[in-house]
Amino acid sequence: MISGIPLWQLPPALDALAEELGIAPGALDEAVLEATHDQAADAYNNGAHAELGDDAAHDQVHDSADERASDINSSVTDQLAFLADGCASEQALRSLLTDLLG
Repeated sequence: MISGIPLWQLPPALDALAEELGIAPGALDEAVLEATHDQAADAYNNGAHAELGDDAAHDQVHDSADERASDINSSVTDQLAFLADGCASEQALRSLLTDLLG
């Protein structure tokens, strides 16, 4: 941690991690897409957009997930920051990345 900010939240550290692990552009696209859709499913199951009805609510959260994944997948650094958000430590992030890239 630097000044209370976890290392993986600092763009230079994320860039260095991507280089160290040899993460190629596009290598994490599917993991990000899956994670955004997992979040969308949770939101739907918790009543997001209930005013729209089941089918429309489902479509809305998953369409939003596609858009969010597309934005995140614009850079490896953004992908790492997004995936790191669910990790408790840099080691947990490294373990996740090793699993995803292995």
